[in-house]
This record gives sequence, structure tokens and C-alpha cells, in this order.
Amino acid sequence: MEKKNIYDAIIIGGGASGLMCAITAKKHYRSKKIAIIEKNDRLGKKLMQQATADVI
Repeated sequence: MEKKNIYDAIIIGGGASGLMCAITAKKHYRSKKIAIIEKNDRLGKKLMQQATADVI
């Protein structure tokens, strides 16, 4: 039998907006299951690249 994942909210995109949306949703609805769907292998990958590029 196939296992089904059931979520209360699904967020598309693991960039800055998607991560902030997930954090805010979890703060307000702690008992709800929230999933983030991201096409890349890591969440917030561009955030990390941009953050380190500006450091002197």
C-alpha cells in the first residue's frame, strides 16, 4: 500500500518568501502540518550565496 502524506498547507518555493511564509504559518498554526516544495536540492540556496557575496 502506498503511503500518503497529508498536509494542511503546501508552500511552493523554498526561497526567501517561501521560507518566511512557512515560518509565519507555523508560528500562527503550530498544530498544522506544513510542507515546502522546492525544485533545488537545498532550501534558501540563493539566500546563502547572496549573503556570503557581500561579506568583506
